Amino acid sequence: MVDLAHVLSNVTNPALAVVLLIATIRQRVYNPWLFAVTAAAAIGYSVWIAEMGKDVLLYPHPGGFPSGHETFAAACLTCLVWINRRWLAFAIPAAILMGVAIVLARYHAPIDVVGAAIISPLTTSSVIFLCLSAAERIRSTS
Repeated sequence: MVDLAHVLSNVTNPALAVVLLIATIRQRVYNPWLFAVTAAAAIGYSVWIAEMGKDVLLYPHPGGFPSGHETFAAACLTCLVWINRRWLAFAIPAAILMGVAIVLARYHAPIDVVGAAIISPLTTSSVIFLCLSAAERIRSTS
């Protein structure tokens, strides 16, 4: 079981990145280039926030809160939901799968996963909202 958890925790994020890339190219709601750059910035920002959080000792398990694995997964899934809410049916089970896999693989404690699952969608959505709003304002004034 632990070997499967290791495989899932190492394969899930690259697979989610590929799914997000394909969905970004195929979607018709936003300009694909604009959304690709926005999603990359949002994911990068969320992961940066998670990594910065690891330097703050919140509980006696230093260096693990929040999970970078789950932060990346939740950020990709949040971007997919911004493209189309129907992705939510895929996003929730994928986030749970990633969280369970990294706990079973003993990469993180459950609290690390929960922290990332809360922080990542908030930071990712904030960046996407701000970038897309700014792009809309620029487009409407030109």
